[in-house]
Amino acid sequence: MIDLNEKTTILVLGLLLVCSVAMASTVRLMPDGDGAYSDWYRTRNCAADWQCIDEYPVSTSDYVFANSFGKISTYTFANMFNATSIDNVKLCFYGARYDSSHRFVRFGFRLNNTDYFDTTFSLPTTYGLICIVYENNPATNQPWQYGEVNNAEAGMNTNLPKAGAKIAQMYLEADYS
Repeated sequence: MIDLNEKTTILVLGLLLVCSVAMASTVRLMPDGDGAYSDWYRTRNCAADWQCIDEYPVSTSDYVFANSFGKISTYTFANMFNATSIDNVKLCFYGARYDSSHRFVRFGFRLNNTDYFDTTFSLPTTYGLICIVYENNPATNQPWQYGEVNNAEAGMNTNLPKAGAKIAQMYLEADYS
């Protein structure tokens, strides 16, 4: 479990990510649809779940949220172009704990109809940007191929005690050469 209550943790994570992509080009892929799961709730000013988390720059006036066990939501993303080599894919989200009793969440991918939600986060009380770096496709444990990125869904689940979060933005970033 990663505890993100300390701002220094987020800063260090951000610095590591900046250093790791210094030599690669990066493409950001924003959500463009709801995926296989849509269990999380949305604020009333969004016509669809994905429209609550697709703004760039981020807006916290709309978001998706969950505060109970067993909620999963995934999203589809804009396609990237044909890249020769993908160095890594980052799953990034701007989120906060739902309240003091509901703060844990898992993020991950849905690939070829299988879920890969592996890392548990304890979210901060205020919104913050977090990125998880996947050097390999979790389904194959091999380097990502651009078609795999294009077919990926990403999202979050609350299949653990004391789970709950508010997510205002989510996107994928692919470092490629």
